[in-house]
Amino acid sequence: MAQAFIRLGEDLSRWWVKVRSWKLTLPDPPPPPWPRLPAWDRPHAQDSTSISSLCLASRDSPLIVPIRAKIELAMMRPPLG
Repeated sequence: MAQAFIRLGEDLSRWWVKVRSWKLTLPDPPPPPWPRLPAWDRPHAQDSTSISSLCLASRDSPLIVPIRAKIELAMMRPPLG
């Protein structure tokens, strides 16, 4: 008789572990909507971009020859010593 109670206790324990360990989850929520741009901030078909004339004076300008940029950089550094 004691064996029956022990067995019943083990069976109930296993059943309870199975019930408690079920993973019931909800699906992921949909991503938030993209923020809408105001009408004055939207790009238009007639918009154009231009390179500022100050860009040409910059050391990072794509139009500067690389060796010239290195020379200018070396001239700006104080001598080591």
